[in-house]
Amino acid sequence: FLIRARAKKYNIFKKLENAIELALQNKFAIIEKKERDSVLKMKIVELKSVLEQVTNMKQKYLNILDIEAKKTTISSSMDNAFALKVEKAATKEDVLLEKEMEILSEISSLKEEMLVNNTIFDKISPFKEKGLLENIWYRKFKIILPIIALGFLCISFLLIKFYNHTINYKS
Repeated sequence: FLIRARAKKYNIFKKLENAIELALQNKFAIIEKKERDSVLKMKIVELKSVLEQVTNMKQKYLNILDIEAKKTTISSSMDNAFALKVEKAATKEDVLLEKEMEILSEISSLKEEMLVNNTIFDKISPFKEKGLLENIWYRKFKIILPIIALGFLCISFLLIKFYNHTINYKS
């Protein structure tokens, strides 16, 4: 928001700053901040629970891989004509690791948003100590009304002159 203030006294603007700051930090702004913070906290809690589930699943996959690494049984398929191979279970720990990293970055971005946007309204720059004295001629009625009246008189005088000239032109 851009707030512009005009006053007849040029040294009043510093006094307005406190009033505007109090107006911006009203009950509505406080409630809005609490709602935003509670929503962000709920998202963080939800993401942490998902992160815990992903971590548990990744740990189970790693345990399976560890068990299979220790496994030495070799199974043969059909006849002895085919080669012998070690049976392995398919695991997706790399996908889980990516998901875990994604969730961690999301949590950190939510925490950053909570810290950065700590206040609803920030005061970027204060008012100047003394304002500028505006001297705009077209806003002063002391000057505007006489100029309009003079213009109206000039136009009416010219119309009367033109009318008289056209009447005298016939004769």
